[in-house]
Amino acid sequence: MKHIARFWGSMLAKRTLSMVLCLALAVTSGGVCIASTNSLVQETKAAKEEGGQTESEPETEAVLEETKKAPQPEKFGEEMLENDETFEEEDTRCLHEFTALWVGYECKLTDYVDGYEPGDEVRITASFNKAVTSQIGLYIDGAWNSFRGEGKKRNITLVPDSDYLNIQISALKGMSSVNLTEISVEIV
Repeated sequence: MKHIARFWGSMLAKRTLSMVLCLALAVTSGGVCIASTNSLVQETKAAKEEGGQTESEPETEAVLEETKKAPQPEKFGEEMLENDETFEEEDTRCLHEFTALWVGYECKLTDYVDGYEPGDEVRITASFNKAVTSQIGLYIDGAWNSFRGEGKKRNITLVPDSDYLNIQISALKGMSSVNLTEISVEIV
């Protein structure tokens, strides 16, 4: 038991010494960094006061001016991290709202392009307000075909033999719903 106590004590002492050395190194590094930054600021102020303009000074002033114009966060900590994310503006258009998987939006190709005849080659584009896994289905050579893909925008070029078009969602990726924002059909 004494051996275990001695061993534990020596390990504890080594850990404590290691932690103290790391802390001393961190404090020293921080002090050097602060001193270096302070020195640079003082040199910059002195050069500016002497009127010694450099070629890059107008550029520096422009950057400083843009920094002043940029919106500054009012909160810090976790709230600041949440507000710092870049958000895309959500597309609010909605031809159809999908709230369940495999429930299709059915329409006709002629609803979106004039002059379509079965057998014409068409380019179909389906857009969603969020990135999802979707499926575009139609009849080709008398058989049902579906084309699966991912993203906010799907493009497909093919030769259907009917006027029927079906768009489905096969994975909502944790979202409660997704909107079909646009369908375009172009005869190629």
